[in-house]
Amino acid sequence: MQKHFSFNDFQSPDQVLDYLSGILQEGAKPNKVKRVVLYIRKSRIVKKGEVEQPHYSPIVQASTMLKIAKQNGWEVVDAIYDLNRSGKNAKREGFQKMLDLVDAGLVDAVFCQYLNRTYRNGYTFPIFLNYLEERNVELISATENLDSRTLMGRMMLSMRAIVDEMPVWEASDRVRGVKAYFAANGHSNATSRFGYCNGLCTHCTDSNGPDYCPLVGGPDRAKYDGKILIPVPHPIESHAVRLVAHEYPNINSDQGLADLLNDNFFVLPDGQKVRFRTKTWKKSSTLGEFKKDSIREIIKSEYYIGVVTHQETPPLNMKDDLRDTAKIVTKQHRRNAPKQRYPGKHEPLYPRALWERNTQLRMAKGNVSSNSNRQGTKAMLSGLAKCWECYQDGLLRSNSKLVSLRGTTNGSGKVVYRCLTILESHSTKNFEPAALHETGIQLAGKTDFPNLIKQHQKRTLEGAPLLEQVEQLLEKLIIPVEWHERILAFYLSDEGLNEFDRLGRNLSAELEDCRAMYRRHVMDEAEFDQHYRRISAQMNMLRPSADPQARAILPRLDNFKALWDEMSHAGRRALLEDIFVDIFFDSQERLRGYRLHEPFKPLFGVVKGLCMID
Repeated sequence: MQKHFSFNDFQSPDQVLDYLSGILQEGAKPNKVKRVVLYIRKSRIVKKGEVEQPHYSPIVQASTMLKIAKQNGWEVVDAIYDLNRSGKNAKREGFQKMLDLVDAGLVDAVFCQYLNRTYRNGYTFPIFLNYLEERNVELISATENLDSRTLMGRMMLSMRAIVDEMPVWEASDRVRGVKAYFAANGHSNATSRFGYCNGLCTHCTDSNGPDYCPLVGGPDRAKYDGKILIPVPHPIESHAVRLVAHEYPNINSDQGLADLLNDNFFVLPDGQKVRFRTKTWKKSSTLGEFKKDSIREIIKSEYYIGVVTHQETPPLNMKDDLRDTAKIVTKQHRRNAPKQRYPGKHEPLYPRALWERNTQLRMAKGNVSSNSNRQGTKAMLSGLAKCWECYQDGLLRSNSKLVSLRGTTNGSGKVVYRCLTILESHSTKNFEPAALHETGIQLAGKTDFPNLIKQHQKRTLEGAPLLEQVEQLLEKLIIPVEWHERILAFYLSDEGLNEFDRLGRNLSAELEDCRAMYRRHVMDEAEFDQHYRRISAQMNMLRPSADPQARAILPRLDNFKALWDEMSHAGRRALLEDIFVDIFFDSQERLRGYRLHEPFKPLFGVVKGLCMID
């Protein structure tokens, strides 16, 4: 029978130490290292202008390891570099290449100068260690003499990994704090913004400076808040911003406005003739041409009216996957989510009233692009307008395409609509629409096409009377007040109220954590009060209507006709698609019925003379 172990069996402390030492060294069988891969990482590469500064750290890492490898007679299979890469997760090209060498059995050891070059993640580092050991590969540090094959060595390595993770968290906290401080004091965290420059004309490094700006080499125009530079209006770019803001209501599409900037020279107030270009023209394949997204960014930004916005950076994400780096998803900023706003120290380029007006127009346009400014050439109802006679015959139950009214323009440039059944019939007695053969769908019942065509009293319907009847129908639409918050939420975020609910839950959980720390005396009363007031203020802002950008459109929700009148063609078209599934007109250009998307069904009620189809 095996004797039960007890420390009472030892006669002296030395015997206890000898026993523990034996356990710690048990199973430690040194490998015969012959082939090594050098792993070199530096988290941040410093640049001066466009030139990277010498990488002293990687040079020291490589030379130190090569010297030790030569002394030990090791074969260096490869030297792998990860420059400008954080060690918080495995999403590194060089790191994955190093693991590929391990998997292929081409190395006996991974060699690094410091263990934190491989990882700064206390959770994943032991996984990485086991990954190497399963493949009989050692992890060797040039400076830390720790043996991962012993109990004490593994314990020390795990503790070291947790300690190495601390600088990542500290750096993240510092950056978040600095960004919040800058914004609260009226300074943008953006390094460079179109329309502004730093005003250091004597030593200008702006991409739209030398050979472009007439003030380069002249007296400095720089302004300071303490030691912080305040951006000043760029002598050329600022005029482009003002032009975009003032012309936005007059040009129907964002691309049209971009084309205006790209295709023309402009004479500035001082008489200078220039062609506008973006700040990124040196890196752009289109040599600084504006795109529709460039216009949207200018119109959306409150910076140009003297406001600095701040959205708190998402908490540090230390999630990791050793080999499947696609699973490492970083939380992205939601740029339209509620954010804090502060008065900026910089000079605004145009008034707030114009920004609010453009914001309303942008909301009306939605995300639908438009490539033409000629209102008369656009068939607003294409895809929605359906033929009443063909619907009554039952064709819609077979294929909705067959009852469509196709919109086009006639010789005078006016919009007209024609029934697709007539267009495809060509007066053939045995006519059967080609669309049926293309889709393989069968007719619901036998149709007498010649007779159906005869029922169409007019084969061409004018677009203006059709659209006018739809507009009269829309005047009956009343948006309930209880819908306002939902509409504003979707205006600010693609996720609607779900985004606000999630943020609210996160804040509630954070507040509960603070309460727990206060009860455990980890946090004193002053600290708790500070966190409580901050979280409470953020929760009070978690209403879409609390956002000034969203509040600007509230008056239009109470007056739908006014909203419709201010909308662009693209905005009107998008709204019609949101409300209607089908709109039915007969061959005498009369509106006969409509089919609504579910949320809008109770908002119209019963309209005399019209059929609401389920």
